[in-house]
Amino acid sequence: MSRRQQAKQLSSSLLVRWRRTLPGHTLSRSQALDLGHYTLALSAQQLFCVVPLLVATSSVLHRMHEGSAAGLISDALGLNAGGRHDLHVLLQPAATPGWGELVVGLLLAVAFTFGVAGTTQRILEIAWDRPRAPWQRWWWMRLVWVASLVPFLASAIWLSGRTRNWPIGGVLEIAVESVTVGLSMGGYYWWTQWCLLLRRVPWVKLLPGSLLIALGATVVSVGSEIWLPGQVTEQVDDYGLVGTTFVLSVWVLFVSGVVVAGILFNAVLDERRAERVREGSVRLADWRTRSDV
Repeated sequence: MSRRQQAKQLSSSLLVRWRRTLPGHTLSRSQALDLGHYTLALSAQQLFCVVPLLVATSSVLHRMHEGSAAGLISDALGLNAGGRHDLHVLLQPAATPGWGELVVGLLLAVAFTFGVAGTTQRILEIAWDRPRAPWQRWWWMRLVWVASLVPFLASAIWLSGRTRNWPIGGVLEIAVESVTVGLSMGGYYWWTQWCLLLRRVPWVKLLPGSLLIALGATVVSVGSEIWLPGQVTEQVDDYGLVGTTFVLSVWVLFVSGVVVAGILFNAVLDERRAERVREGSVRLADWRTRSDV
């Protein structure tokens, strides 16, 4: 056997071993199910949902003289003074819109959020190999999820802002805020999976993926605290206010990737656990058959 054939055989053997591992099998399942495209779709829908919601929220807060959504988002993302100013200019309405325009904006945000729920539900069904639920079952659960999203975001932003007022700083402040964001995301998506899967998967089976989402959200939050403030200012200097949209789009894409990765990891882990149970049952049945003989 030539060295080239030996190297090819070795690489094939290593590839087979890699695919048998949990990370390798998860990556293979992701490619087979084409979850990369679903991640991009989820990210795009989240942007379509968040932008009109933020503009409408900023207009309402402006009317009530309670600040702006830009200030809340800046606190949540840990932006510096330059980034805060750029985001404020991007979201601040030039004039106070009428109530009719606000209602239309909120209705659009709700419609896009309903689409986010639908895409998330489809990702869950594909990852867990569940059939599409009939519309009579899923429409009201999506509405429940949409209704829960606003208080969750408001609570997360408020909590993030409160932690910034604690008498801590530096690495400890970043750690506390990031862990808070991670635990909030993990808990919310633990409930989200159970809700949008229409209770077809028990709570306990959804916990590992939720913990992974919490860990991933914590890492993304740490990266946001360190990387995002400077990037917002730099992109605005290079491309104007649209540069802020570029940065926020990348951030939303990372968050969507964390969510999809947690969902898929959860499903693959449960699949491998079921395979081990089946193999154990087969071995036990074979042993009993041999014993009887």
